[in-house]
Amino acid sequence: MSSTKVTETQTTLPVHGDSSAPTSEERFHMPQLGRFKVCSILLGFLVGVFIYLSTLGAEFIAVMLWGKEILAKTNSELVFFSLSWNLATTIIALVILSTLRRLVASVFLSVVGRSRTSENAEDVLAELLSYLEGRFAVGALVGICISWNITNIVLGMRPQLMQSCIIMAVACLWCRVTLTLLGQTDHALIYDRSEEEEDEEQQKEIVFEDDKTEPLLWLRTV
Repeated sequence: MSSTKVTETQTTLPVHGDSSAPTSEERFHMPQLGRFKVCSILLGFLVGVFIYLSTLGAEFIAVMLWGKEILAKTNSELVFFSLSWNLATTIIALVILSTLRRLVASVFLSVVGRSRTSENAEDVLAELLSYLEGRFAVGALVGICISWNITNIVLGMRPQLMQSCIIMAVACLWCRVTLTLLGQTDHALIYDRSEEEEDEEQQKEIVFEDDKTEPLLWLRTV
């Protein structure tokens, strides 16, 4: 009876001082995680450039449709046309992101989902999709703002550069805060480095701290 009680108390101890921290079995090793994030940003950047170029093409399409009659259009009609065009391009971007989500989910579940439990596989997939969505949004924002700045420089509208840069900085800061609040690195289920590399870094940190304390102890003894 005493031995069973000891084992029960040992299993209820938290991992690394935090019960919510995932165990090594629950975590998923993905060596190409960094490349996955970079590709997500690049895809978002390309979509952002496409969205901005499509807005420039809206004026050309309006001239082709109405010709000289566009000068007789009211401001409300022009605003409605521009908003409708922006809505269409935004829907296209969302469709592209949804397609990427489905592609990543289908590949992940078919390759990795078989070797893991259903709940853990869904959690890992949700974290992977959050990486995709966050980097895709940041890349699209950067693509739109850079294209906007290039257009302003070509047209000689330099005062507009500060406005677009402020919008990009605020939006990137908001995305960074959102990604930080989603979860800490210690609680992440996906990691790109092996446990041996993490142990080596921890040992290096311990050795470095010991080296820093040795001179202080030596001075005290002297």
